[in-house]
Formats: sequence, C-alpha cells, structure tokens
Amino acid sequence: MASGSSTPTLGGSPVVLTPTLATSPIAVVSPKIGGLLLVTVGSSGLTLNLPWTGGQPTVAWDATLNPKPTFVSCYRPAPGAVDHTKTFIAVTKSLDKKFESGDASYPLSAFESAVWKHLRDCGLDSVFYVLDKDALEMVEIIHKHSRFLMSHVKDFISDKLDTHMADCYDPYDIDNLQFSHAFLIESLGPDLKRSVELKSNDLTPGPILWMMIVEEAQSDSSRRQLRIKTELRSLQLKTYAGENVKSFNKHALGLFRELDYGDVLEDDLLLCLLQSYCKATTEEFRISFITMRRDLESYL
Repeated sequence: MASGSSTPTLGGSPVVLTPTLATSPIAVVSPKIGGLLLVTVGSSGLTLNLPWTGGQPTVAWDATLNPKPTFVSCYRPAPGAVDHTKTFIAVTKSLDKKFESGDASYPLSAFESAVWKHLRDCGLDSVFYVLDKDALEMVEIIHKHSRFLMSHVKDFISDKLDTHMADCYDPYDIDNLQFSHAFLIESLGPDLKRSVELKSNDLTPGPILWMMIVEEAQSDSSRRQLRIKTELRSLQLKTYAGENVKSFNKHALGLFRELDYGDVLEDDLLLCLLQSYCKATTEEFRISFITMRRDLESYL
C-alpha cells in the first residue's frame, strides 16, 4: 500500500492529517529522527501532535532527511491518544515468508529487500543507518552490510546509547531498536532463529541482530556452496541406474541453479558436466559431447 493511501485512526476514529509541523495542546517531544504532525481526531475537533519516525538521519543525528512519514505505521503513540500495544503489534509483525539460510529459493538478497520495506514502512529504518567514517555519510546496513564489521556497528550503537552525548539516541530510537529486534527474530526460519538466539538475547538491538543474521546466513551459504561445487565435480553418469541421463540432468540442474542463485557459478563446473557425458558407455552419445568438451576447454 502506498504512502498516503490509508487514513490512520485513533481509537477507531479517522485522523485527518495536516502536513505541517505544529504546536499541540498536549506537549509532545518530537523524535530527533522524525517529526510531529498536527492531527484532528474525527469530528471532535481535538487536535494532537502525533510523532512519527523514520528516514535517513543526518550525520549529527538531529534530523531526518525524510520530509514526511513514509507510511501510516511510522506514527508513534502520543500521550493519551494511542495504545502502545497496537503500535508494537503493527511494527513487529513478522514477514509471512520466513528466512532460512541455505534456502536457494529465498536468497539473502530477497530477504534484505523484504526487511528493508518493512523497516521503512514502519519508521524503523533510521536506527539501521551507521556512520561510514571514510565517506562521512550515513549508510544503511540492510543492503550494505558488507561495508562494515560487526565491531563497527556495535561501537556506533554503544556511542549512540550514551545519553551524555548530544548526538545520542532518543527514546523513540531506543524503542525502534527493540521493535526491530522483535520483527527480525520472528521473521527467521526455525533453524536460523535457533542459531541466532544462541548468540543474542532479548535486549540485543535490531541492527546488531541483523549483522548476526547476515554472518550466520553467509557462513551457512558458503559451506553449502562449497559442498555443491564438490558434488558437481564428482558427478558421474554411471552412478545412475542404466545411465539415466534424464535423472542425472535433473539432479545437476538443481545444483547449478542453486549456485546461480548465489551468483557463485564457476565456468569450470560446466566442463565437469561435459566430462561426465564423455564417460558414458553408449558410444554415439559419448562422441557427441567430445568435440563440445574440446571447444569449451579451448575457451576456458
């Protein structure tokens, strides 16, 4: 659903949003990374300053680059206006498809995109930006996690949790660290969730949990990819009953496809496949691949 296509509600009454910063009869502190919008509750005429969070933070961590909320779920409770439980349920709702490392049909890149959409729609994305000291810019770690070590992310968050610093997290940021943790952990498949939970606890901030998920997924993926490459290099047609080419090809295709999903398919693996064909006992079948193998060897 696109931003602005739905009207937020407070206690079942529609809220008419006025896209201007304003002062409310109820004193509400504006989020550092977000803002306040003056809203009118239904026909009562009651006006409230409704906080919202989200967007890329400035390097000084004192404002967002987003001019307005991305989606309705970016709004946060105002005093006496919204039940905090409703907000928690909305922003921590897990993805329908759970991510499990080693699932070739749902690679990490696809999970990253689904996670990022949820974080942006729910105003949780800001706390997933860290400072790239070389580029002097804020960089999100969902897609660009490879630019940072775990230690860098931990140090950045630790500094932001120091309330003595002017650029520290505010209460909205701290809520978002925990909201994002709940969302991420429940979006994992059972095996990956079990592995990540062994290294974390309920207080682990969402961005650190994300780096743990990436480390675990990439480690598992690398080990599986190595096993697949070894298996492809050892495939032999003669091990299939009656040298059943159809069964052999079906098995090989599944292995090739998984490596292709991970963008780690190596050229020499095709040569290994042709070599298997060239060892077939049926001469006519074998000869048809010998020339092809020679051409490929010359190309490689």
